Amino acid sequence: MFIYLGCVSVNMDPVHGSNAGFVRQLKVVFDENPDYDYKDVSPEAMEIIPVNFSTEHKSILSHLYFMINKEYLAIPEKYDKLII
Repeated sequence: MFIYLGCVSVNMDPVHGSNAGFVRQLKVVFDENPDYDYKDVSPEAMEIIPVNFSTEHKSILSHLYFMINKEYLAIPEKYDKLII
């Protein structure tokens, strides 16, 4: 499982899609085609999923809130400043 910018996923790794170079580098590391078409992004076919946080931020935060409330995600106690 890959964790990036607070997003956690079981079957895919969402990353901020604004930095195309970083997305391409991750795709190379994970043996994916770095020359993908943004229109064909699919969780079934890819592990590295570029996400536009400016349009998807509400659903991402809702999902994170759900995961924390259901105790699917835990924050280690040494990061006590993150715990509200």
